[in-house]
Amino acid sequence: MFIDISKIKKCDGASVNIDCEIPFEDLQFFGTDIAFLTPVKVTGSIKNINNILYLHSSAQCIIGVECARCLEKIEKEFRFTMEEQFSETPSDEDVTLYEGEEIDLKFVTEQQFCAALPISFLCDEDCKGLCLKCGKNLNIASCDCEDEDIDPRLAVFKNFKV
Repeated sequence: MFIDISKIKKCDGASVNIDCEIPFEDLQFFGTDIAFLTPVKVTGSIKNINNILYLHSSAQCIIGVECARCLEKIEKEFRFTMEEQFSETPSDEDVTLYEGEEIDLKFVTEQQFCAALPISFLCDEDCKGLCLKCGKNLNIASCDCEDEDIDPRLAVFKNFKV
C-alpha cells in the first residue's frame, strides 16, 4: 500500500489523511506464529512540516496466537500507534529516507507492528498454564501430580523453621 505524497511534499503545512486496510501474510516473530485474521486498519495523517513528513496514525487488527502459558489458540484485538518521520535528504534527526512521490505504508506498518508486539500473549491474566509433570491444562481441570519437586540447591531450606 503506497501513499501518494506528491501534493504535500512541496507545500509546508499540507497534509494527507490515511484511512485504509492493509492485508498481511501470517508471520513468525521470535518463535511466535502470528495469524492475521483481519487486515490491519490504519487511520491517521501525514503532514509536511519544514520538508519533513510526519506520520501520525493508529492501527488495529485481530490476530490469532497461542497463549504462552497454556498453549491454547486465542484471538486478540491488537492496537498500536505509528509515529514516523520521513525526509528526502539525510539529516541528524531520526528520520526515514524516502525517494519519489510515494511512501510504502505497508512496510512502515509491518515495522511498527513488530516493534509494538509484547513478549508474549496470554489468554487471560490469571491463566494457570500447564502442569509441569503431566501437561494437563490447569485452566480446565486440576491434576493429581505431587508438587514436591524441590530444587536441589534449595533443599537445605526445606527443614528450616522460622
